[in-house]
Amino acid sequence: MKILKDILLSMLNATLMLAIMLGIVLIIIISQVNGLVEDTSHAIKGVLEPQIARLDRIGNGIEILQHKINNSKLEAPKLKAITFELKHLNEQLSKVNTSVKEAKAIPRDQIIAKLIEQIANKLKQ
Repeated sequence: MKILKDILLSMLNATLMLAIMLGIVLIIIISQVNGLVEDTSHAIKGVLEPQIARLDRIGNGIEILQHKINNSKLEAPKLKAITFELKHLNEQLSKVNTSVKEAKAIPRDQIIAKLIEQIANKLKQ
């Protein structure tokens, strides 16, 4: 009977140690995933911030043009200057549009594969 009691006690001890190790590994994995989330967030911000800056410049340019149009009688030199500024804004809008289309063209499978690869790399570290 003592042998059976010792075996059960050692099995309980091993189970508790396994549960503790599993908990530690789970905490490590969660911290690695949180790090990955932060890295992904920084990467997304790095991609979006230039686009947001471009949009801000375009918005400012449009406001300036509206102000110029409202405060002038559109004489020939001013009309030429406004036309030039509009062409410049159209170029910037075209660049933003191209960037957005490129971002939309990335397949979801490729994004998911990249995230899985990054998760695997984080877990190996």
